[in-house]
Parts: sequence; structure tokens; C-alpha cells
Amino acid sequence: YGVSAGSGKQTAWGRRLAWVPQTTWLGVRGVFRKRTRAILTVLALTLSCAVFLSVQITTSSIGSTLDQQANAFTCDLTAQWGSIKYRPGMYENMLQQVQSLANVDRVEPRTSVTARTRQGDLALTGLEAQTQFYQYHLIVGRWLTASESNTLVLSDLAAQKLHLQVGETLTLTEDTRQVTWRIVGIVHDLNVSGGIGEAF
Repeated sequence: YGVSAGSGKQTAWGRRLAWVPQTTWLGVRGVFRKRTRAILTVLALTLSCAVFLSVQITTSSIGSTLDQQANAFTCDLTAQWGSIKYRPGMYENMLQQVQSLANVDRVEPRTSVTARTRQGDLALTGLEAQTQFYQYHLIVGRWLTASESNTLVLSDLAAQKLHLQVGETLTLTEDTRQVTWRIVGIVHDLNVSGGIGEAF
């Protein structure tokens, strides 16, 4: 089969774009000669791009989740006293002993308890107002201050499941005690701890 000059319109395009090699013109004409093959090729390329993008987005999302979980608390060492009954002055005594060790720069307390809500269990974590160990990512509102009480910051997962926003109140129950605290902020935190989320 020989290569013909084509119609007058193609000849006109060829004259205008004289710098385009003859091999390229041959390839372009060949693409549209068998339309079914061209459509199948484009569909295959589209599907490949869609699969590639979905894999990249999923990988990025999982990596971001693991990074957030791994780097939420930036401390070198965590010591827990779960079975010891708290006595007045116990924390101050432990703090003094730990700070007397070599190479200890900062010590922060952290308490954890599970409280009940209408929708399920909520992990309640007590931190210092000016914490440097918990790297929070504030979405709405603000973080806690040392001069206030009966306030909490919810994780975005807990806020979504409880259908609560900043300014609203949340009633928590532990054993026979029941308290109602005001929500002052919502942070991005993916910790579920077997419940509906986390609050600080």
C-alpha cells in the first residue's frame, strides 16, 4: 500500500505545518484509520490512569493516617501506673524522682479513662493545657487553657458520631458520676481506642 497525499484539506494542513515530519503525519492518519482500535486504546489508557491515581491516593491516605498516629505524642518514654491507687502527693513525688535523673528535659502527666456517652464509650485523655507532647491539629475552635474548667476538646471522629459542634455540651458518665462539659474545640485525631473517639 502506498501513502497517498490525501484530501485537499489534509494537503493544506501539511503545507501550513511543513515542519512536522512526514512520519508523524503518517502516524496521526493511522490512528483515525481504525476508530475501534483507537477507542479501545484510549479506554485502556484511561482505565490505567484511573487505577494508578486510586492506588496513589489510597497509599497517601494510609501513610498520612499512620504518620498522624505515630507522631501524635512526641515523647521518648511513657511510664504508666495503672494498678496503683492514687494518693495525695503521689504525682509530685514521682515527678521529683524522674526529674532528678540525667538527661530528662521535660515531664508531663497524662491520665486516661473511658467515659460513657449516649452513643457509646469515649476515651477521655487528661493533658496539661500547655502540652508539648501531644501534637494536636485544631480544626475548629481552640485548645484548652489552664484557667478554665469543665471544658473539653473533641476529636473529629467523636464529634461526627455524637453530632456535636463547638459551643455545645456533652454529658459524660463514669461509674455513678455524671458531668456535663462544654466543647471548646475539635481536633483531627484518628484514635478510636475501642469506642467512638477521643476527647481531651
